[in-house]
Amino acid sequence: AKYQGMVNGVPDIQFAWPLGKFHGLFIEMKRTKEAGDSKVSAEQQKMLDDLDAAGYKAAVCYGCDEAIEFLKKYLK
Repeated sequence: AKYQGMVNGVPDIQFAWPLGKFHGLFIEMKRTKEAGDSKVSAEQQKMLDDLDAAGYKAAVCYGCDEAIEFLKKYLK
């Protein structure tokens, strides 16, 4: 993944659309809980916390269905 330009800790999805009090949305994707053990690393959690503190909406979503629902809620 690093070879493709990914950086440790940066969430998988960035939605650069400010809404309400948020500057944009970041989602860290994980496998569904049923699919196995998928944990947030310390680097990922720090990045999510830093993004929240900077005025972004940031979250961890387990599977695409959860991410879609989270995005829908953000857009309302």
